[in-house]
Amino acid sequence: MQKISRDEEPAFLVRQELKKYANDGKPREVVDDVRAKFSVVASVACGSYDAKRKIIDTAKGRKEDDVIEMDKGGSIANEFSQTKDGQRFLVKDEQFQTATGSSRILCYNEFINGNIQDFWVRIKAIPFIVPTETKNFFDIIVSTIPTPIPSNVQTFIDYLIKYYMEDTVRYPPKMWSCADRTMNGIHRTTNVVESWHKLLSSVRSQKNGLAPLMLSDILVKLKLEEMHTKMDWNELKLNPNFQVNRNRKLTNALKDGRLIKTLINQPIPPNMPLIGLNLLDAISDTHSV
Repeated sequence: MQKISRDEEPAFLVRQELKKYANDGKPREVVDDVRAKFSVVASVACGSYDAKRKIIDTAKGRKEDDVIEMDKGGSIANEFSQTKDGQRFLVKDEQFQTATGSSRILCYNEFINGNIQDFWVRIKAIPFIVPTETKNFFDIIVSTIPTPIPSNVQTFIDYLIKYYMEDTVRYPPKMWSCADRTMNGIHRTTNVVESWHKLLSSVRSQKNGLAPLMLSDILVKLKLEEMHTKMDWNELKLNPNFQVNRNRKLTNALKDGRLIKTLINQPIPPNMPLIGLNLLDAISDTHSV
């Protein structure tokens, strides 16, 4: 696309374009299309990614009377009766019903309702212990299990020791510990990768099973993502602190803050640092909020 060059205020023009094309795709795609038309300076002047999303969401919220009537069960609104190039669309009204199934998760009854519930709660705090101390804290947790230990619980404990709790096993603590990641504000999950997978999955879902997925479909999406990343990079070069993504949920940010404070474990004197089960319980309480 050619860049738009006008004498009017760039930020105003960007906002107008966002409003005009608010319904022409997902917010992220609309933002990218508009960013591609304007200079980096104009895009940054318009505001952050969240600000652009708000403009789009507000524009989408303004509905014509016939659209409101359609949403209530009336006839198809004129806006949705034609394609973007003016061709007839939605020749026949159809009603669709979606059925959602329920899934059941089976867990050890001893872990959830039995006399070792504390074991299950504390074991989930182990990833926040530094790798060199993982096995020691695991042994402390195991020592709290009433004896005799049920056979199925012992099998689970043996499995964890065999594969996760020693430095020489297949998945040593240094491979999966979240302690350093949490302290340094690094992602603890694969959400970033999963987000990328979700974007590519949308290519398949758009087909609705009516046509085969072609390589060209994926390449088109990849080209869009390349454009999106390039424009993000250009804006960050202009301002390294500029927000190009959505804000983290406040609850997640607050939880991380509490976790870091717990892991630093330096209370105000005369209070002493937490150790053993007390530290595990503090981590569990913080992480479960």
